[in-house]
Amino acid sequence: MNLEETQIEEFGMGVFYKNTSLKTVHIPPTLKKVDKSCFAYCEALEEVIGMKNTQIEWVGDEAFEENKKLKVSKHTRGALLLDMGFN
Repeated sequence: MNLEETQIEEFGMGVFYKNTSLKTVHIPPTLKKVDKSCFAYCEALEEVIGMKNTQIEWVGDEAFEENKKLKVSKHTRGALLLDMGFN
């Protein structure tokens, strides 16, 4: 799902919860908030792209719960914030 060209500032609570077809997400640079359980149990999710230039300030509890295939780079501020959403 490519959202890079959008002006989205927030992914709401559970918006992609249990989406079994979502493999890659391109994060828009305007994103500031990933709410609770937003991407939880997205079993096919492998990659979140665009974290390098993100404005993310807050990641909710369990935002990326049980996504065993997901790879996140530890080299970006946004990726470090994402760690708060992993359990």
